[in-house]
Amino acid sequence: MSTSHAHSVPCCCVFRWSARLTALVLLAGWALLVAIEGVPDKSGLSPIIWGQLAAMIALFAGYVLAWRREVLGAVVAAAAFGTFYAINVWGMDGWPQTAFALFGVPAVLFFVAHRLDVYHHAHDPEGAAAKKEAVAS
Repeated sequence: MSTSHAHSVPCCCVFRWSARLTALVLLAGWALLVAIEGVPDKSGLSPIIWGQLAAMIALFAGYVLAWRREVLGAVVAAAAFGTFYAINVWGMDGWPQTAFALFGVPAVLFFVAHRLDVYHHAHDPEGAAAKKEAVAS
């Protein structure tokens, strides 16, 4: 094994940390928005707004879950993302703003990181064994 390969960062790590950082930025931005606008009176919220809120909470829960269980968290986040879009299309007769598509990026990045990790371990058994030894010691 060459020294450059021994010290290189697998691309799955780059995607994984990109997903994590993107999720953190989106969560912080959403929390800031809620802090600035405040929480509306709960009794005045329509079922559509409750559905959107539940989808956003599930989306962020998926992001958090993906830190430990990458695929499961990405599936939860992707399902919540799709649910939010469905609520908008059918409940509000329109698509969400284009910027909302950014909320799907972490789920995609988590999926890509997982697939690259699986590929890397399947095609580099020595590297996988060395990683296990390093973690064990």
